[in-house]
Amino acid sequence: ALLVMFAFFMLGSKPASAFTCTFSSNGGGTASDWNTAANWANCNTAAPSAGDIVIIPTATSVTMAATPTASAVSSIEIQGTGTLTLSSGVYVAATSTVAVAGTFNVNAGSASTTALYIASGGTFTITTGAASTTSMTNNGTLNIMTGVVTSTGSVSSTGVVAFSSNGLWALFGNVTSTGTFTAGTSTLRFLGADNQ
Repeated sequence: ALLVMFAFFMLGSKPASAFTCTFSSNGGGTASDWNTAANWANCNTAAPSAGDIVIIPTATSVTMAATPTASAVSSIEIQGTGTLTLSSGVYVAATSTVAVAGTFNVNAGSASTTALYIASGGTFTITTGAASTTSMTNNGTLNIMTGVVTSTGSVSSTGVVAFSSNGLWALFGNVTSTGTFTAGTSTLRFLGADNQ
């Protein structure tokens, strides 16, 4: 009887399952809106929420014009020619990874993640917003315009880092780069104690 009660307690205390939410505007929702539940497949008939895995497939464009109710998803994967754009004042966080094979535009919003991975062919652009990450691997293109990027951990870049205006990149960890760097009129600050 004790074993049955223990098993019932363990099943009853299980946290809610996270979903793997794939953007699909074929659901009848507003064309590219992140916050429209009908735009998402396999997402428990809702927009992505805390702990969910978000996939933006190739050939789709998603706009986040308002901060979602639960903006701390587990991870975001932008595939192929897929695009995610954050508008003014919008905040999104991924507690695990943001993987960009397509395009991620931060336009006056802000994004935060533990690990940012920009694949070859992928583009991460900070227009006037802000982005923060613990670690970053850039094999694609990181564009910093008038926005701010903060990297608190290690950064590895074999891709392109381009400043096209007066943005800021604050680096606190170890930086390894064999890629291309275009300074423009921006600021690069090495603030950590690690090797640069």
